[in-house]
Amino acid sequence: MIIFLYGVDDYRREAKKREIVAEFRKRHSNLGLMTFDLAEEGGSAKLREFLANQSLFQSAKMAVLDSAFEIEAPSSAKASAGKKENLLSISVKAYGEPKLVVKVDKRYFSPEPAVNSAIIKISGIGRKMFVENKVNEGIFWQIVKAGFAHKRKKLSGNLKSLCQGSTLTSLGDKRAEDLTLTDWISLARGLKPSA
Repeated sequence: MIIFLYGVDDYRREAKKREIVAEFRKRHSNLGLMTFDLAEEGGSAKLREFLANQSLFQSAKMAVLDSAFEIEAPSSAKASAGKKENLLSISVKAYGEPKLVVKVDKRYFSPEPAVNSAIIKISGIGRKMFVENKVNEGIFWQIVKAGFAHKRKKLSGNLKSLCQGSTLTSLGDKRAEDLTLTDWISLARGLKPSA
């Protein structure tokens, strides 16, 4: 379930958020609740980690996202054919199945941001992709992070220390944003864990 709180009245918006969080705590426990500020550096990485981790003690999870529309996170998490990928979109697709719920025009925000936004639903959250594709999760993220480390560089330069010559040659002039989740899986399968 996605609950979208918006409007210029910060006080009422925060009060409603506290009410929703209190109801969640009453029903489930405090264990599966975390707040993420996506405008902070590392905020989206912390969200990815929260989505990836599973606990025997959590019957449900609730992620509260602050500043979700001050960056391009929702729309970039749902990159599609012909559009460029980024670390967040690959992260969301690796751990779940994103689906566009509704687009939200920037005119509905105050102050008005520079970009339009979207609300996405992420279902099937878990590590299923790694298990089904027999991919080492650590290696996968090592290569994806290295690939996106320098956006303007070609992948052959970013991955020089991780991949062999033939793999680098096959990448040609591609950049990290040009690869799909399937491409990253294929690259990760070719690497062995470092001892």
